[in-house]
Amino acid sequence: RPTLTSRHDGHPPSRTTVLLTRCPLPGGNLSCRTACPGAGRGLVVRAERVELDGSVFVADTGAVDGDKHGVNVIIVGQAELLLTSAGGGTRTHLTAVAETNGPKQAAVPEFVLQPEPAGRRPGLANYDHEALLLERWCPTTLCGRPWVVMIGGEGGSISPYGEDPEFAPSCKRCLALMDRLFPPPPIDPQLPLAARVVADVVTERGYAEIHGVPGDQQSELRRQVRSLIRRETGHPCQTLVHESTVYVVCEPIADRHRLEDQASAASAIGALLFGEEPVHQPDPQWRLFWSTWAAG
Repeated sequence: RPTLTSRHDGHPPSRTTVLLTRCPLPGGNLSCRTACPGAGRGLVVRAERVELDGSVFVADTGAVDGDKHGVNVIIVGQAELLLTSAGGGTRTHLTAVAETNGPKQAAVPEFVLQPEPAGRRPGLANYDHEALLLERWCPTTLCGRPWVVMIGGEGGSISPYGEDPEFAPSCKRCLALMDRLFPPPPIDPQLPLAARVVADVVTERGYAEIHGVPGDQQSELRRQVRSLIRRETGHPCQTLVHESTVYVVCEPIADRHRLEDQASAASAIGALLFGEEPVHQPDPQWRLFWSTWAAG
């Protein structure tokens, strides 16, 4: 489950929608604004600030009339996304609002609200049934799966098995597609220089790693490095990320240095086995640090 880093319960005099601008982590500030399209009836909005995979977004259970909760949605930019279950798994998916002329589906099927099925889902009593039955959602999730029902949110579980409510998606494909809805982060002025240095090292050695890359700069750094290497060598390369480190490998170039690297490793192992004093090796040229340029 994601960590709910803060919580805000607002009580505006009219229906309020929380709109989110993405902010990088760590150290980013949540930027949001409200839009009040018209007078309401003392409706309440509850929003959660959720930190997940380097992103921050708002989980909003919608307007609530009195003690009744609305649909369990998150707002990303201008997009409203319903948290749903596709059945046959434990992943929480995202479902977008349907196009005007497209097929639509309610957050909860009508038969679920009938007395017998609803009796097995006591949490349904906490939700506004009119909001649940409003047909406005796409029949498939962002990742393309048909979905069954909304997953319970602030009003509690609506599962007959008492499963926990959810406030953020866990489907990796839905998360990746949701990420495209955020405006791109501003490019750090040092990024083109860092990409240039990494590409030069890979062109020479076939491998480089750069440590301490901010999360919101990693995608653009990888893109620029791949573009530079392909343009200058004609070879594709692979970029990988682990936490704040970006790794770049170009196999056709790395193969040229394979024997050299193996000989260096054999020499170090031999010194260890025979009790010789290991020769101090400076940091290799292929190990780079983002802070080198940040400090400048």
